[in-house]
Amino acid sequence: MKFLLLHYVDETTEMSAEESREDQALLTAWLEDTIARGVSLQGNYLQPSRNAATVRARDGELLVADGPFAETKEQIAGFDIIECADMQEALRVAGAHPTTRHGTIEVRPFPAFGADQLGIKSSGPHHASTALAKHLAGNDML
Repeated sequence: MKFLLLHYVDETTEMSAEESREDQALLTAWLEDTIARGVSLQGNYLQPSRNAATVRARDGELLVADGPFAETKEQIAGFDIIECADMQEALRVAGAHPTTRHGTIEVRPFPAFGADQLGIKSSGPHHASTALAKHLAGNDML
């Protein structure tokens, strides 16, 4: 099963140089371990929420707002996509990530279906989105 790890941190909290070095060392160790075991599939940091925009379409009009949608103490700072046998393993993997020392990680499973299960022969960066759109259209949910 694939899981999305959403990393939330308080962007106003500053770490000392020593804390930052320690965090980087722990992240490197976490990545080396999860990559070697085939658990880590992808991940990255995100720019601060002040560089974000929120997009909505209402009544044919595109509405764009600066910043994140919700005002919260913690903002999304990054993500990882991991592959684990089940939620318990995903929770253990997430719990070992250094973000948990000063922030929060939300662990969310991807749907069980994918392009292969839906009969879509596609590759490239958008095949999962295409699979989801076609699945929803087939169920009159779009």
